[in-house]
Amino acid sequence: MVLSLAKTNLYACLRLLEAFQARGLEHLVLCPGSRSAPLAIAAGFLAKVNGLRVVTSIDERSAAFLGLGLSVAGSRGVVVVTTSGTAVANLLPAAVEADRSCHPLIFLTADRPVRLKNCGANQTVNQEDFLCSVCRFLGEGPLEGLHLMNKREIDDFVEVAWEKAHCFPGPIHLNIPLEEPLHPSNEVQKQIF
Repeated sequence: MVLSLAKTNLYACLRLLEAFQARGLEHLVLCPGSRSAPLAIAAGFLAKVNGLRVVTSIDERSAAFLGLGLSVAGSRGVVVVTTSGTAVANLLPAAVEADRSCHPLIFLTADRPVRLKNCGANQTVNQEDFLCSVCRFLGEGPLEGLHLMNKREIDDFVEVAWEKAHCFPGPIHLNIPLEEPLHPSNEVQKQIF
């Protein structure tokens, strides 16, 4: 069961990022953390095999502004991946700038599944609300975890997000609950990759 969920999480994150690449994503800025581990592993894999340009940053505020700069330079959406909790709050200044300057910027934030909300779990905040006032769109994966979405649902989810970021260019926020285990073993990664 644990190996199965670790594998399913990784597949779902891989499908999510592949769907963005299929729509024209070239750059991803990664600000890694524990909750976003499956997204980080998927991004690393796509950097090796599909040419996704991944840049890492240890500071969320800097990562968001780097993403904005890449969006301005390339005139297309850039994905910024962060972990959960207060990390999301640090995206707000760049989100405001992307909103006011009309540049597509896609914030992909890892979150806890609903079972870990409102129960005193560490770093659990209402992060899905932090960027609402400046984002063109807020999308959220299944509250129990991204692993519950099939390939078609993920593709539709990304299609809407990409369109929202580019129709009236500006920032969008996709909040992605991820169930544990978050760190698949090397064995699981080898099975997938």
